[in-house]
Amino acid sequence: MNMLREDIRRMWLKTVGIRFQPLVCLTSGKQVGQEILAMLGPGTEPETFFRSFSHDVCLAQFFEQVDFITQKKLPGLSFLNLPSGILVDTGCLRRLNRLRPCYRKNLVIEIQEPIEMVIADDSRAQAMAAGMNYLSRSGWQIWADYLTPHLCRALNRRQFCFD
Repeated sequence: MNMLREDIRRMWLKTVGIRFQPLVCLTSGKQVGQEILAMLGPGTEPETFFRSFSHDVCLAQFFEQVDFITQKKLPGLSFLNLPSGILVDTGCLRRLNRLRPCYRKNLVIEIQEPIEMVIADDSRAQAMAAGMNYLSRSGWQIWADYLTPHLCRALNRRQFCFD
């Protein structure tokens, strides 16, 4: 437990704020929401930095961001990042589902590094799909971060369905 607290403290020491990246519908030009991103201090590479943390630490940041944006009452959808491995962490999945259902309508889980879902062995991929289904049935929208046409085809072959 002390290590978890230390990792959370280390994350917050490097986090200097929150940035809202507008998400715009390309056909209408209207903003449909925003991606909620942590702003890190100079010299900190986000992908490497966040990859160094456990699912519990990433989920702690997720809930901090949820608290912040629900207080702000932001319009449209708010996209929050979580690592793909969280889909196989039953404790984290249960904690996500405890979040009030009314918030789930405005929040979108954006899975980081969805390539992990493609390169996972069959049993892990099946567990990830089961985790996605569990969250989806509970009212969560799940999107993939950095989705390319090639990655989309590979995810479809493994039968992962994102919102």
